[in-house]
Amino acid sequence: MVLCLVLIVGAFVLFFDFIRPAYEEAQSVRSDQLSRRTFVETQRAAIDQVKKLIETFQEEAALQETVSAALPLRAEVSNALAQISAIAANNSIGLQSFTITSPGAQQVIINDVRDTRGGIVKSVGTLTFQVKFVGSYEAFKSFLQNVETNIRILDVRNVNFQPAGKPDQNLYVYDMTFAAYFQGQ
Repeated sequence: MVLCLVLIVGAFVLFFDFIRPAYEEAQSVRSDQLSRRTFVETQRAAIDQVKKLIETFQEEAALQETVSAALPLRAEVSNALAQISAIAANNSIGLQSFTITSPGAQQVIINDVRDTRGGIVKSVGTLTFQVKFVGSYEAFKSFLQNVETNIRILDVRNVNFQPAGKPDQNLYVYDMTFAAYFQGQ
């Protein structure tokens, strides 16, 4: 009986001196591990959100570049003329002469939901190109299709054409007026 009592007391001593501190230490390690795992997961979620925001801003930057190509910040006369000239050359139409005028910026009101006073006033500048071309009717149709799909916004305002040679030839002189737009200040 005494031996049984000594074994029971020894078991309690072992339990309270060795096993219980080891169990508490194991619980502490588990809680540290759980808190670190939670921290890592929240950090990964934050990193994923930052990556998504960066992608969104990059897409918006690409959109801004596209809008700036279609409606540049400045007049960029040489760029617009180069585009018209390149489209003409690609369609086998010869550029004979051109005249450029810039009447100035016009006021355009753009409604904006954030503005409760009725809109934001933006100015849009216009360049007018008076251009003479020589080419076939088929080349001219192809030229007009390429002007429609050009990155820069170009409006064909006026077209006049007349035969360039004999009446039975497919060669015409085209006198066209274009409008190219840009963002005003």
